[in-house]
Amino acid sequence: MKKLFLALCILLFSKTFAQTKKPDFVGFYRERGGIFYIKEDKTFLIVAYATLITGTWDVKEIKIDTDKGKKSQKFVVLTPYRPEFPFSIFGRKNPEIKIGYQIEYGAEWMISDEVYIGGSLDKMQAFFNPSPNCFKSEYIYKNNDLPKEFILADLNENVYLEKGKYTNLFSFLTEEYNDFLIAHTPADQNNSMVYHFLLGANGIEDEDGNPIEKSKEEDFVEEDIKFFNEISTKNPYLNDNYRLKTKNGDIIPDTEFEIIEIECKKYYKNKNDSKDYYELYDEDAEKMMKNKYKKIPLKILPFKKFKPLKTSLFHAECKDGYKNSKRKIYSGE
Repeated sequence: MKKLFLALCILLFSKTFAQTKKPDFVGFYRERGGIFYIKEDKTFLIVAYATLITGTWDVKEIKIDTDKGKKSQKFVVLTPYRPEFPFSIFGRKNPEIKIGYQIEYGAEWMISDEVYIGGSLDKMQAFFNPSPNCFKSEYIYKNNDLPKEFILADLNENVYLEKGKYTNLFSFLTEEYNDFLIAHTPADQNNSMVYHFLLGANGIEDEDGNPIEKSKEEDFVEEDIKFFNEISTKNPYLNDNYRLKTKNGDIIPDTEFEIIEIECKKYYKNKNDSKDYYELYDEDAEKMMKNKYKKIPLKILPFKKFKPLKTSLFHAECKDGYKNSKRKIYSGE
C-alpha cells in the first residue's frame, strides 16, 4: 500500500512539474534589429526603433515546403494584439455644444474611402471622398440633428481577416452624449506582422536552422531590465483607458487622477497606478483631464446592403498636382 501511495505521489509530482516547467526558449533575444522578450506567461514584448509591440505567443505545428515535399515543423508564433472591432467610440456631454452634435474622426486616412456612418441605412455617408489625399491634421463634423443611434461600416479589403473584409455592420447609441470620438482601428493597420521562429532541439532557430542565442540579463543595463519588467503585456485594446490623440491633445477616457503639489509645482498620476510615479501637471495634462470621455460599447449587426449618399462627411483632395483616381466604391449592389 505504501509503495502504491509513493508511486501515485511521484506520478502526480511529475505531471505537475511537466505542466509548470518553463519552456527553454523563454527569455531575451536580440534579433531582426530589435529586442524580443518572450515571457513565461505566454505574452511577449518587442522593442525596436522606438517601436513597442506586445501580444501573445504559442507553439504551433505548421506545414512547410521542403525539397522532399511538405513537412510539419514546430514554430513559436508571436501574434501582436489587434482590436476586436474596426472602430473605438467615445462620447461625452459637451456643454459648449448647444444644438446638435459633433464627431471628431481619427483614422489611417489612406484607407478611409470605404468607411461609412449614418443614423440609418438610408442615410449612410462615406467619411471621405474616393481616394482621398492631402489631409489636414484633424477632421471634425458638426450637425444639428442627433440620431438615437449611429451605424458604422468598414468595407475595405483586409488581408488579415478570414473573409477578406469585415462582414458585419456596427452600431452605437448616442444616449446623453453630443460630442463623439470615432477612431477607425482596422486589423491590418494595427501590428499586422506575425512573427514565426523555428523551434528546434536546441531552442529557437533562424530560417537556416541556426540556433538563436538567448541574451542574458547581465547583457543589459539595469534600467533596461527594469523597463522590460514594468511594461504591461496585457491586451491594451481590452482597456478602456488607452490614450487617444485628439485636437485637444492626448486624452485617457474614464481615468481618475491624483494631483499633488511639491515646491509650488503640481504633479499628477493615474489613481489606479500602484507605483508612486508622478508626471508634471502642465498645460497638456490639464487639457487631458478636462476632456473626459466615456467609452461607448459597439453592437454587432448582420450586414445589410445600403446605398450610400453621394455626399461625404469630409473632403480631402490636392488642389495642384496629383488628383484623386476616383476609383469605384460601394454602391449598394
